[in-house]
Amino acid sequence: MRDLPKKRPLFQIHLSTAIVLMFAAGAMIWANAVPKKVFEGKNPFTGGVWQDKVYGWPIYTMMRTEGDIEVKPERQGSFLVSGIINGIPCLFLLVLLAHICERYIFSREVRKEER
Repeated sequence: MRDLPKKRPLFQIHLSTAIVLMFAAGAMIWANAVPKKVFEGKNPFTGGVWQDKVYGWPIYTMMRTEGDIEVKPERQGSFLVSGIINGIPCLFLLVLLAHICERYIFSREVRKEER
C-alpha cells in the first residue's frame, strides 16, 4: 500500500497558490476600479461636454459623471449592496482557483512519490 503525502491543514496553502491568488485578486480589483463604459454628451444649454463612466465587475454598480454639468451626483446604491453583488463572484472565483491549484500541487506530490 502506498503512502500518500501528508495533507495540509484547512487554511494552510502552498506559497505558489498564494502568489497566484494575489495576482487574481489584483486583477479582480482592477476590473472593479477601471471604468467599463464611457458615455459622452454635450450640454445643449452651456455647450459643455460631460462623461458618464460606469464601474463594477461582473455587474455595473456605480455611475460617475464628470465634466460641465450643473448637478449630477454619483449614482450608487449602497456600498454594502455593491460589495455583495461584486464580492461574492470574486470570492467564489478565488476559492475555486485556490482549490484547483492545491489539487494540482497534491497530484504532483503523489506522482513524485510513486517514482
